[in-house]
Amino acid sequence: MTVQGRGFPIDEDYSLSLSYDRAEVGFVRGGFEQFRHYYDNSGGFYPFTQPMFALGRELHTDQARAWIEAGTLIPDWPHVTVGYEYQFQKGVKSTLQWEMFTRPLRRCSRRPRLRGIFILPFKDVDEQTHILKLDVDHELGGVLFEDSFRAEFYDLKTDRINDISLTLGQPTPTRLVAVSERQDQFRAANTFRVEKELREWLFLSGGYLYSAADADASFNQNTAHATGIPVSGDYWQSRAIVLSQSAHAFSGNVRLGPWEDLTLSAGVQSEWIHQEGVGRVTLDSGNPATFLLIQPAMLDANLDKNLVQENVALHFTAIPFTSIFAEARLEQERIGQFEDQLGGHHEFIRDTDASTDGMDFRGGFYSSPWPLVSFGGHYRRRDRRSDYDDRVDLGEGGLPGESYPAFIRSRRIETDEVELKATVRPVRWLKSDGDVAIACHRFPH
Repeated sequence: MTVQGRGFPIDEDYSLSLSYDRAEVGFVRGGFEQFRHYYDNSGGFYPFTQPMFALGRELHTDQARAWIEAGTLIPDWPHVTVGYEYQFQKGVKSTLQWEMFTRPLRRCSRRPRLRGIFILPFKDVDEQTHILKLDVDHELGGVLFEDSFRAEFYDLKTDRINDISLTLGQPTPTRLVAVSERQDQFRAANTFRVEKELREWLFLSGGYLYSAADADASFNQNTAHATGIPVSGDYWQSRAIVLSQSAHAFSGNVRLGPWEDLTLSAGVQSEWIHQEGVGRVTLDSGNPATFLLIQPAMLDANLDKNLVQENVALHFTAIPFTSIFAEARLEQERIGQFEDQLGGHHEFIRDTDASTDGMDFRGGFYSSPWPLVSFGGHYRRRDRRSDYDDRVDLGEGGLPGESYPAFIRSRRIETDEVELKATVRPVRWLKSDGDVAIACHRFPH
C-alpha cells in the first residue's frame, strides 16, 4: 500500500492518492486533487492617462478531480478494470476584451478614439463531469482481445458580462451585455481491438469504435445600462437546442516481413458519422421599454459523413546504417450536409453534397554511417481534389442564395516537396542540424 499527498491551505492546493496492489490478485487506486487558479481584476495598458479599471473583487476558479479504480490481475483470467472519475471547475474568470475609448479630439489629430485592453468583463463558471470506465483485456490462444468503454455526463453553466459602450473618465461601462448559457451532454464510446501474430512474418490486427452523444443547450442574452435598466440592443434566446450524433469506425492492419531486411505494412480504416441538430431561437432586437422587434426562428442542421483511408508503407534496411522507405496514403470522403433557418432576419435553406479524393506519396532515405553524422531526405507528392454539388441554395423569400460554399464548384490543391537534412555532432554535448525544404503548391482551376 502506498499513500502520498500534499497540502497548501493558503493556496487551496491539495493532493492525496492511495494505491493498494496485490500480486496476481488485483489493485485498488484512488485519489483527490484540487488547486485554485487566480485572475487579475484590473485593466491593461492605456496609451493615455486613464484610471485603471478594477472590479474590486478576487477572481479565481477552483478546479478539482477525484477518482477511484479497481482491477483484477489473476493469471490466465481476463484482466478487468472499472473506474469512476469526477471533475469540476467553479468560480469567476476575468476575460480580456479590446475596447475603443472615447477621448476629446486634440489639435492636429484626426483620431478621436483610441484602443486599449479592458479587463472588466468576467464570467461565472460551474462545470461538472462524471466519467465511468470499464476496460477488459485477455489473451487466448495467442490472440489478444481488448475492449474499452467510456461514458461521460457533462454539465456546464456560465454567466458572463461583456461591455459594448465605454466612455473615457467613466469608472464603469455605460452599456453591458449579459449572457447566460447552459449545456448538458451525455457521450459514450466503446472500442474493441483484436490482434494476432500468425507467423513471424505475418501480423494482423483490427478494431471497431462506436460512439454516441446526446446534448441540449440554451442561450439567453440581454442588453442593459450599467444601472441594470434594459436599453436598446439584442435580446436573443434559445428555448432548446438539441444535438444527437452517432459514429462507427472500422480498421484493419497487416504487417508482412521482415524478409531479408524488407518490411511491408498496410492498413485501411472506414468511418461513418451521422449528426442531427435542431433548435428554436428568438433573435429579438430593440428596446423593451419602447419597441422590440420579435424575430422567432427554427434552426435545423443534419450531417452525414463517410470517410475511407488506405495506407501502405515499405521499408528496406539491407544497406548498412541506412533505411530506405516508400509510403502512400489514399483518402475518399463523402459529406451530405443540410442546413436551414426558417424565420429570423436571415432565412436560408442549403443542401450540399461534397466529395474529396486525396493522394499522398512519400519516398526517401535516412543514413548514419558514422556515430556523429547522419543525413537523409525525401520527396513528397500530394494531390487533393474536392467537388461540391449544391442541390438547394435558397435565401430570403426563396430567392437564390449566395452562401458558402455554394459559389465554389470544385477545388484542387497539388503540392511537390523536397527535403534534405544533415545532422553533425562534433562532441556529444553539441548538436548541429541543417535542413533545406522546397515546396511547390499549385491550385489549378
